[in-house]
Amino acid sequence: MTDYHLPPCPQSELTPITTTLSDFRSIRKKQFLLVDKTACINTLLRESKVFLSRPHCFGKSLLLSTIKELFTNGTKNFEGLAIRDLWDRPCCPVVSLSLFGLSSPASFEHELCARLRDAFAQAGFADALKIQTSSFVDLVPELNFLHRNSDIVLLIDDVDFPLSANLNNRNTFEHNKDVIRKFYAWLRDLQNIEFLMITGVGRYHDSSLFMPQDIKDISLDPRFASLLGYTQEEVESYFASHISAVAALRKCEEGELLELLKRQYGGYCFDYDAQTSVYCPISINSFFQQVVDFPEREPVFGSYWQESSNTASVLRALLNRKRPNFALVEATQGSGVVISQSELNNAYASDDLNAILTQTGYFTIKQVEHDSRNSTVRRYSCSFPNKEIDLAFGMTFFFYVTNCGPFGSGCR
Repeated sequence: MTDYHLPPCPQSELTPITTTLSDFRSIRKKQFLLVDKTACINTLLRESKVFLSRPHCFGKSLLLSTIKELFTNGTKNFEGLAIRDLWDRPCCPVVSLSLFGLSSPASFEHELCARLRDAFAQAGFADALKIQTSSFVDLVPELNFLHRNSDIVLLIDDVDFPLSANLNNRNTFEHNKDVIRKFYAWLRDLQNIEFLMITGVGRYHDSSLFMPQDIKDISLDPRFASLLGYTQEEVESYFASHISAVAALRKCEEGELLELLKRQYGGYCFDYDAQTSVYCPISINSFFQQVVDFPEREPVFGSYWQESSNTASVLRALLNRKRPNFALVEATQGSGVVISQSELNNAYASDDLNAILTQTGYFTIKQVEHDSRNSTVRRYSCSFPNKEIDLAFGMTFFFYVTNCGPFGSGCR
């Protein structure tokens, strides 16, 4: 009997890349490629209470995980990273919470209370599990009592999910917003806070998080424009070996490949001065992961952002509700749509489709439009950041206007 042997699998010597993990400690343990953002994180942690908005799959969860690791274990897992020689703060309890998946009005407040109890217990306040209430108003004084003698770090991810998941259901939206307002009021008044960070996709300025202004919105702050996403320099530096490998497979110059990558995945701007642009991390990671997994196969330029973040369903809901026409696509592919900073900050309150599409990542800031009549009004020209988003938006919009595919059973 002849023994059967599997053919050898080509082994790549390139640094492995993950597109699924967002836990800092796991990424370091498994030695996945990590773009070092810790110098910028060190600047961020000089603030007290902040909110940061970014589209899906830009690394918000990894950012919070990195901050949690710093305050929990110091810099022992930060060998080779910039913050190793900068960090001098003591460890303290970290309460880490995500609101992802909380959307049902019937269970929202109950589930929020349960997650808060669990988060405090995991941070070391074991007695939080003994609190028996599904009322947020009743829970708050109990939690405040537990950490009365301890400074804490509070990290909240996907804070907008209970609202964003119900944009087309006004009653549920308003119900959840009432609960969110109580939650935000508690956050604003919290004592013994070493650091508070809240992240999400949408900025709901009318939901009281930013009133009064003791939680700073840093979403368009130039200092943090490259905190999430990869700059051109970071792509060329951290992925240098991967770039060389792909260029060899494509039989092209590295400069030509870099131009292709920029047109396909770059162009996002989260800077009110419109000076800094970044690449989408999930797209770059997914593209180069192919040459790690299949070193003899030429990578494909795929639509990785929309596939990874399931943003198509959000876009379809927005289009169905706002009913735009082809003028929107024509304007965006031309000179762009013009949005004021106020409209962008209050996109969901004003229900402005262009501003919402910019917050969710389909549009991005291209340049500042100066108003000669009023120099205090900052306006932006916004359009698709790159070809990946242009194609993703175009296909979804086509289904919308023709009533084909995901929008209907056939074409009209």
